[in-house]
Amino acid sequence: MSIKVSILIPVYKAEQYIEECTRSIFCQTYDNIEYVFVNDASPDNSINIIKKIVKEYPIRESSVIIIENEHNRGVAYTRNILINNATGDYIYFVDSDDFIERNTIEYFVNVVERENADIVRCDYSKFYDGQFLPVIREPRTSDEDLLMHCLSNEYGMESLCFLFIRRTLFTEHHLHFPEDINGCEDFLMTVKLFYYTNKVVDTHQPLYYYRLDNDLSITHQEKTFRTHSIRAVEEVVSFLKTNNLYEKYREQILRLMFTSKQNFLLNKYIRDIDKYINTFPESNGYYKYLPYSKKQKLLLFMADHRMIKLLKIVCLLT
Repeated sequence: MSIKVSILIPVYKAEQYIEECTRSIFCQTYDNIEYVFVNDASPDNSINIIKKIVKEYPIRESSVIIIENEHNRGVAYTRNILINNATGDYIYFVDSDDFIERNTIEYFVNVVERENADIVRCDYSKFYDGQFLPVIREPRTSDEDLLMHCLSNEYGMESLCFLFIRRTLFTEHHLHFPEDINGCEDFLMTVKLFYYTNKVVDTHQPLYYYRLDNDLSITHQEKTFRTHSIRAVEEVVSFLKTNNLYEKYREQILRLMFTSKQNFLLNKYIRDIDKYINTFPESNGYYKYLPYSKKQKLLLFMADHRMIKLLKIVCLLT
């Protein structure tokens, strides 16, 4: 019997992009797929667009599940609902403003059947204003190397959308998303999945198209996103300490801490000097190891040495 796959789609304010997303998952060359949509009380026409498109794909219609949140609960809660309602052997998250190649699921399944992998990881293309930029990551040499690169944030925080995941990883290890973290929640989950998995296979095919021009995305709500990302990093650090991995990955963790808070000093639109200084203070000097401009290094140096009055004056002038 063929592997059953659950494609999971959280839906909120996506009417501008949801048609392209939905058609890309219904047009898959692989057949044994269930589609689970959760409408997080989206105030627009997203769900009606999905229902209209479903009618155009009668072969897929019986495999579509649409769940309605009574009110807006956030992406973390919605992801938990999606996982709880998935019945596939493997699950694959697709954000409602993104899309995938027609052969994505077939490609993943072929790798799983050949390698018996818990997780298959693909590369992706950034998509902005009609332009595509493939992101091809360097090959890793070991599972330890995978977690190290994930924590060091070299290619940006890891997204679940690049992972094809055996569903039992969630059920056997009781993995769920903290419902008060609605930014970088997938990075937190990825760290846990990489810890518990027995086998990850990298495939350097850019199968996923990650949209950067959606102004409604939480990543464009900069201050909220940065605050939630710090909370996600706090959870990651707690998880690693619980599993006696903090010292092993200390360098990567310090880098992660620092990069998660840097914008509270360097981004003038969300600047909060006290928040920068007091969040992860153990990482305050890490800027010395990263390629900042002279102006940025000056701000970071003053913050590191608590030159607060001078720092505020310089910030007002820049």
